[in-house]
Amino acid sequence: MPNFSIEIPIDADASLAWEIWSDFQNFDRILPIKIQGGTDSNEPGAVRILEMNSSIVVERLENQDEQLKQQIVSALTHFLPIQNLVTSTKILEKESGVILSFEQSYLSCSLSVETTEEILTGNCQTVAGALEGAAKRKKEGIEAETHESPPLNINRPAPEFCLQDQHGKEHSLADHRGKWLLLACYFSDESFF
Repeated sequence: MPNFSIEIPIDADASLAWEIWSDFQNFDRILPIKIQGGTDSNEPGAVRILEMNSSIVVERLENQDEQLKQQIVSALTHFLPIQNLVTSTKILEKESGVILSFEQSYLSCSLSVETTEEILTGNCQTVAGALEGAAKRKKEGIEAETHESPPLNINRPAPEFCLQDQHGKEHSLADHRGKWLLLACYFSDESFF
């Protein structure tokens, strides 16, 4: 059974990071995924169904230890061609700072070990960055909004809105009518959403 482990430093308070991380059913608040369903629980045995990379992923919470700040999750289905992925994560406090530690094992994968590890490394880095950003936002008192926006109409004018830039100056969409416009939205910690 192949094993993979990685430790990623995060700039966050360990207790705050654990508070966010241990909320198994609200995982979509820190990552650009959508929880499609599951059980309404953060207890062992809880299931979450989420959409990731146009695939449905089903995960089950196997164990959660408040003292160790450890969570063990089994992927019942995954977007990778991987069988029986089990991920143990711990939030560790070390002299060098707070670490998000991942230990993963799986039965088999149709990709090479090197490719699988590259993908798992990228996933772990993405999750660690998202957790760090969520902890910073929570510390600043910025709560994630959980409402869904209505879908945009393709080949139709965008709805009118007005936003402030980083200097407090207001810009409306009408000010840029007829021009190409790129909106880069980010939190104060400069992590994009």
